[in-house]
Amino acid sequence: MRTPVPVLAYRRRRTKAVEEQIDAVERALGVLGYPWIALPLHIRVALREYQSGDTWARVQKFCRLMLAYYCAMYVAALVRNEPWHPGVMVAFLFFTLPLWVVIPTYWAPRYRRRYLLVAACVAAISVCAEARTKGGILRPWILQSVSSEVAAVERAIFRARRDHQTVARGRRSRQAGLRRHAERVVAALRAAEERLDVDRQDAALEVLSGLLIGIASSAASGRIGALLPESITDRYKDVRVRDWEVLRTAAVAVAITGAAVGVGLLGLEEAAAWAVIAGVFVLAALAAFGSQWRRQIPLLDLFRPS
Repeated sequence: MRTPVPVLAYRRRRTKAVEEQIDAVERALGVLGYPWIALPLHIRVALREYQSGDTWARVQKFCRLMLAYYCAMYVAALVRNEPWHPGVMVAFLFFTLPLWVVIPTYWAPRYRRRYLLVAACVAAISVCAEARTKGGILRPWILQSVSSEVAAVERAIFRARRDHQTVARGRRSRQAGLRRHAERVVAALRAAEERLDVDRQDAALEVLSGLLIGIASSAASGRIGALLPESITDRYKDVRVRDWEVLRTAAVAVAITGAAVGVGLLGLEEAAAWAVIAGVFVLAALAAFGSQWRRQIPLLDLFRPS
């Protein structure tokens, strides 16, 4: 069976986009003082797999939204006791179409998260190169972007032991070892980032990008317990870095729950109630996550009435 022409065109376009990203990263490494480094094959494969998983995850998210919309429309029709008419059959076909896409792409978000650390490191390296090449009034903002990208890498490091799913939940000894290693790697990254305020910024960016490419290489090959060599992480044995993202997410969920209970006691109409809940969610997410508050939007969907 021949592959459809649109599918072939999409694959060529995706391959071209990944190759352009790889070329941009290699140019960035040259700017940062590593002109002899060519991205190894396993990093290239990881970037391709991440792009593929990201595309299908976006498709699945859209189809899930469509599925929820048609479910709501169907429930509303039942509540209103609307009579059967031919348009319902058309709506039913559109209702089942997202379902046909959601089931085959169920693996996509999990597959994308498996390569999230590699993609985060690559994005941080690109921003480091931009910070080294640009100066003047733009440099403070670009350095702020460097901090944001490094923070994203830290979150991906803490999530790696869960996203790779190579350790069963009950194996606490292995989980504890991976968590301790993640803490040391994050401590090394933070120490390198802090040198931006002490050393020459160009030299600090070079050291930071060297750590990032090492982490990306290890993550792409699946060695999440050796993201950086022991010669680097051993000096941070006594450093404890905690991942507070779970607690911050729980705090946002508690704030939304409190808002929902409050509007219920006040007896507000549905439109006004959702305006209050959405406002509380935005304020709580901004307080807990800052500029990254949009990552918590899926949490709000859990409180929507079915």
